[in-house]
Amino acid sequence: MANAASAFTLYRDALVGKTSFAVGRFEAVDSPQSLAERVKEGAGIDVTVVNPRLIVDELVLLVAANKAAHLDRQQKLKTGSIHTEVLYQLSCATNIASALETFGPANLGTPATVIVCVFNPTDDALEALCAHVGGRALPVTTAYGPLVDTDAVVALYKLQAVATDRTAMVDAIVTKLAIKQPS
Repeated sequence: MANAASAFTLYRDALVGKTSFAVGRFEAVDSPQSLAERVKEGAGIDVTVVNPRLIVDELVLLVAANKAAHLDRQQKLKTGSIHTEVLYQLSCATNIASALETFGPANLGTPATVIVCVFNPTDDALEALCAHVGGRALPVTTAYGPLVDTDAVVALYKLQAVATDRTAMVDAIVTKLAIKQPS
């Protein structure tokens, strides 16, 4: 890829503590579970791998990432790493294992589309990440809508029928995530 940074939406100093955050989406990833395993083993890949079927909008990711960054700064992570904390903060529930299974790549087939999130990224790190992820980077302008399983999102977040349009769903989900109390 000529410029890996162009495959990511970059939020410079957007999170608590002037933390930067980048979000990229990749399709035709051969083994998202293997990628997640390499992240877990610390194989030089420092990212969060997210199941895109449950992410209605990037704002939902930003809310979860901001909460994770805040807890990281306070040294109060529930899950042990900022990346698994993002997955946990995407869930309204307080069961860590369930959140990691639901929002992580565990239930994705192959090849799959994944969302990759990076804290404090550099251009070199994003370039290396593209090589590690494999697959094809989707343009940042690609809509989230076609990737989302609306029925699963409604069931997961226990949304009312009135919250089935995208804006109402985002509002309802962000509110639920923002008021989630630590266990």
